[in-house]
Amino acid sequence: MSGKSIFACLIGATFLSTASARAADLNSDSPARAIEDETSLLMGGVASIYFGHLDYESDEVDIPDPQTQIIGGRGAVSIPFMDVFSVQLDLLGEHTLDKTGDNDQTIGDLTAAAHLSYRDPSMFLVGLFGGGGLSEDNGDDEEDITFFFAGAEAQGYWDNFTAYGQVGYLDGEEFYQEIPENAWFGRGVLSYYYMSNTKISGELSFLSGDRPNGAGGNGELEVFGWGAKVQHLFDVPVLPGPAGISVAYNGYNYDATNESDSPDVHEFRIGFDFLFGSPSLIDNDRRAAGLDLAPINRWISTSTNEIE
Repeated sequence: MSGKSIFACLIGATFLSTASARAADLNSDSPARAIEDETSLLMGGVASIYFGHLDYESDEVDIPDPQTQIIGGRGAVSIPFMDVFSVQLDLLGEHTLDKTGDNDQTIGDLTAAAHLSYRDPSMFLVGLFGGGGLSEDNGDDEEDITFFFAGAEAQGYWDNFTAYGQVGYLDGEEFYQEIPENAWFGRGVLSYYYMSNTKISGELSFLSGDRPNGAGGNGELEVFGWGAKVQHLFDVPVLPGPAGISVAYNGYNYDATNESDSPDVHEFRIGFDFLFGSPSLIDNDRRAAGLDLAPINRWISTSTNEIE
């Protein structure tokens, strides 16, 4: 898949299923409200676009410029059935804006996923997820790098707090050197809703698995990640639902055995988010498309391309 194709797909992901949108009556300045009396699931979703800056540890990666600018998008829609079950579909992509011409630089990636869950919006969610994707570099690999993943997830709701946990399995195509294989990962997120449309989140993640390398033999890869995000939405009368802005930071530490490269990577993002089908951010997160994914695309692209 070409870089232009990935860019087109991520823009498409940003506006996934907007035909399902409906108008919402929202007061974004009110405190986060309890939703125990609003237990029905909603058909709704989210569309986002973001701009980011990646800062790789300069002496630990194999690209001439460790500073990279990116654009990305995500679309998700949740479809409820039988009152307490829902299927959520995700599509997300990312594209590198400043190409250096180095074969080891990531050009873009695309990921698709589905979540099947049982949810009581006043208490908890349990479910399964799975998907796959591809990552493209600047020519080092003759074909796109592909990967697949599956796992289980759960959420717990307490007043204005939401706890979110995921465990899963990740495997890349064996043809490609340096891609994580037979890997297990985990992720934990804690969110606080200061108001119904204002959310503050922190998360930790971990990946551990094999990382074949023809030159250095079969090695292992461990990645530890951490991050924080602040998101605020407004009622915009001309749009079918709340819209707003988010700022986020993500950090990663890569430890690849049989390699000299074990970089820290720092990522800064500013995003623009749009909801449809839900009157507020807390309603979307607990009654509609409130699920997401671990940073699988970042694990794959950095391990396969930027680390030698």
